Amino acid sequence: MNQINIQHYKTKIGKLILGSFDDKLCILDFEYRKMRKTVDSRIKKNLKAEFVEQDDKVLKETRKQLDEYFD
Repeated sequence: MNQINIQHYKTKIGKLILGSFDDKLCILDFEYRKMRKTVDSRIKKNLKAEFVEQDDKVLKETRKQLDEYFD
């Protein structure tokens, strides 16, 4: 089974969930939202993958760019 690396990231605008798949960003969304389970299920189904809490270069670069944007 494929995996989507995810990280939870606290920002000035709220807590986000970041996800990468196949060296590309596939999730950048608010962690707490009404449709969270539905959105996550759709992503997992379409990519035929499961979430794994694991950091990688795409997620590190995403956090860096978010920090620069919010500063």
